[in-house]
Amino acid sequence: IFLIRLSTKAAFISGQMAVRMRIMAIFPGCTSLTTHANFTTENRLWNGWQVAGESNDGRNEVIGMWTLSLALSHVGVSLTLSVVTILLAAGRKNRALGIYALSFSFLAVCFILFVVRLDRNAWVTQFLANVMLGFSQLFFAWGIREYDGNPRSWPRRFWLYAFAYIALMYGCTRVSDNPYARNMVAALFIAVNGLEYIIPVVRGIPWLAWRTRFTVLTIMITLVLYQGTRFAMNAGAFISGNDVGNAERMLAVSIAFSMLFSVFRMCVVVLLDTAGLLHAMEVKTYALENLALKDELTGLLNRHTLDYTLESE
Repeated sequence: IFLIRLSTKAAFISGQMAVRMRIMAIFPGCTSLTTHANFTTENRLWNGWQVAGESNDGRNEVIGMWTLSLALSHVGVSLTLSVVTILLAAGRKNRALGIYALSFSFLAVCFILFVVRLDRNAWVTQFLANVMLGFSQLFFAWGIREYDGNPRSWPRRFWLYAFAYIALMYGCTRVSDNPYARNMVAALFIAVNGLEYIIPVVRGIPWLAWRTRFTVLTIMITLVLYQGTRFAMNAGAFISGNDVGNAERMLAVSIAFSMLFSVFRMCVVVLLDTAGLLHAMEVKTYALENLALKDELTGLLNRHTLDYTLESE
């Protein structure tokens, strides 16, 4: 938790400083964001960083700064969570933890591509960033099926999800280039994978304690409800034809919530891993008790059982 808080704060401060330095480099007379609001900008590029500059009062530039800062923070958080998951998996034959580490790594790559998006062929970086986002969600659903011990942890419908998401995202990025449409596709895909995560928790993992199950379900149902709300808000903006500046604000909020849910998902990973270790310990303890109290050949109770019973009496 300390590493997550430290990386988040460091990345957020560095993002603010980076964008502020860019503002001061382009506008020598600008010493603060309020001063910068007096300048008129029109689709200005800051060393390859495309900033929404359609508003004359500079409000979109301020929103762009916060979006970039949140994206950099998300990169730091995702990388930290990936490293923590790798450390948890070190020296253990746990495939699920490796899948979760890849999921957090894909999420970090997604927001790295978001930060360095270029004006030339900008749709390529946007498309790749959204593809990385989709695979991070798909791998997270894959990980819980590995915990469940499902022999088909990667079912065929996962390939259908992936191909459909890539095709829709390509159309929304290359053909229509509408941010609301992209956000709708991403929200729907994340919600579907959230439901795929909930199903094994409800139906499978019989050794999972009810408190842990309830906590995991609460987090994942909250995620699905949030993505449903996000889908509805973007659908309303898409139908009403709101400006791009509103999409930038919604994107900043989405990145903040994505970072929050990433931390919650790490909590889910830790809860499941701890529950799995406790279950394995109980199984081994029960096996050792049987070896100590029963004859290995006949399965009958031995003298140790009599001694144990007399002591307890």
